[in-house]
Amino acid sequence: MSLIQRISRRFRSPEPDLESTLTAFMGYLRVQQGMGEVTVGGYYRMIKKFLREVKTSKPTEQQAIAYLANFHTQKASYSHIRNSTRALYLYFLSQGREFVVSYPKKPKRIIREILTPAEVAALITATEKPRDRFFLMFMAYAGCRYLELRNLRAGDIHFRDGTVLIRSGKGFQDRCIDLPEEVLQALEGYITSEKKSPNDYLFGKDRQISAKYIRRVLRDVREKTGIQKYLHPHLFRHSLATNMLANGADLVTIQQHLGHSDIKSTMIYVNYTRPLYRQQYKKFSPTYLEQPNSNVIPFPQEEVS
Repeated sequence: MSLIQRISRRFRSPEPDLESTLTAFMGYLRVQQGMGEVTVGGYYRMIKKFLREVKTSKPTEQQAIAYLANFHTQKASYSHIRNSTRALYLYFLSQGREFVVSYPKKPKRIIREILTPAEVAALITATEKPRDRFFLMFMAYAGCRYLELRNLRAGDIHFRDGTVLIRSGKGFQDRCIDLPEEVLQALEGYITSEKKSPNDYLFGKDRQISAKYIRRVLRDVREKTGIQKYLHPHLFRHSLATNMLANGADLVTIQQHLGHSDIKSTMIYVNYTRPLYRQQYKKFSPTYLEQPNSNVIPFPQEEVS
């Protein structure tokens, strides 16, 4: 059963007209907008909630504006307001109607927390089950998004050239990344011991790994290590990028590894390493005034008559 079917069953509406409208809306998003199931599911839930509140499948523009204005009054997050605005815009568009909107200004994104190299090492070594250990190891070195982790198959690991094919990344963009030799050797041993065929999911048994599995692994290692930080896949992604930058990697390398389409997304890690920048600047800035035979030329003084 697909994600959309599960969502539809969970939020099934008694109003047949509303349900058929939402089904048509999902079809519009998937076929004409080319959206994936996760994105479609998110917009489905937003519009479902909106239509239930206004009690009609053909809301007016004034109703939509009032609905969005309430989010601003409640000081909802930027992401929630923007996604809700986008959902309403697309819903009106799917009905052949225009809904003129403007999106809130995006706040400056700040990485507030990362894992240090010592903390990542402690988390990996704290795992007892081989599958959990290799999962954490891969997540730490690959820096994949949640859905990219779920889509991985054993055949995506190319041991001969030391690369991994990351399928269906953000925007449906595939990419190849490199991994250290010791990580590849560990993964090869894991795949062999588990007798996985190329088409088998890398960390799932007969299906993709679930969010429940990831939460369980991270909760267990958090308890064993005593690390108080909230662990989630994106924290490992942020940590990899920041630690690479601290080790001297350039932004383009990090951008390619993480699969950012715009380097502006990669720039958020520069602000977190501000102390490193200050340290590096002091170390590498030119010593103009300390050169031999250098004389500071004073500014000419005006004559006082």
